[in-house]
Amino acid sequence: MLGFLFFTEASFSAPAIHLLTSNIDATLAVARKYKATVFIAGFGDSGQYKNVEEAERALNVRAIELDRRYGEGNWLAVYGGDTYIKDAPNVSHLLKFLHEKHHTPVLSIRTYGNSKHEVDDFVDYYQETYTMVNVKPQNPSHGDETQIEVERFYGGHYRPNDPAYASLEGELTGPSRIYLSEPFTGGDAPLLKEMIVIGGNSITLEEAKFIQEKKIPITYIKAEAKYPKEGLPFGLVDQWFSKNPSPNCYRELVESFIPQK
Repeated sequence: MLGFLFFTEASFSAPAIHLLTSNIDATLAVARKYKATVFIAGFGDSGQYKNVEEAERALNVRAIELDRRYGEGNWLAVYGGDTYIKDAPNVSHLLKFLHEKHHTPVLSIRTYGNSKHEVDDFVDYYQETYTMVNVKPQNPSHGDETQIEVERFYGGHYRPNDPAYASLEGELTGPSRIYLSEPFTGGDAPLLKEMIVIGGNSITLEEAKFIQEKKIPITYIKAEAKYPKEGLPFGLVDQWFSKNPSPNCYRELVESFIPQK
């Protein structure tokens, strides 16, 4: 079961949201209105930020540089559509910061069916896209009832557990299939000009590796997780970037904002 592509034009409380049609060309048309598209990635709901204000201060430094290069409001920030919850600081808090502090337009690529709330009011454009789904039948637990385990992929690459879909191994899934698609990342003049990584775990790491293979610049900002995984306080991305530094790499304490040479 591979999911589906769905776009909605339901009424939302934030009238500034521009709803996109069921065609990636509409998304590309939005991106082409701006001088650059910058992909922002980091901790999601499971990791979150231990000190999101620190992460915002570090991001602010890079945003000032981007404003100088492209003009304030002339570059588009795209992210994977995480929902803003005040007491659960995920990467959406950083997009909200960019929108309010730098007047940066925001494009949210959301996984259909995973959105807990309405589109956040700092989002200017949004698109809903499908996720690959693995369905794992389990042994009956109560009488004739069958327990089903569903494994969803909200970004990164598809890892099918059904041999029938083995040919799709490694395909981009969820929001990744939009903002990492060939029009955004391919050719001599990709729409995506930079990725900013602020902490993150498996999906962010897969996306960063993909971006690096495309030779698109990455700015890495070290950030501590509120809920670390695998004993890694700064996430899986920090372990990888320590061995594969990017040209713009804020690896010291975020208070210093000193890029490594």
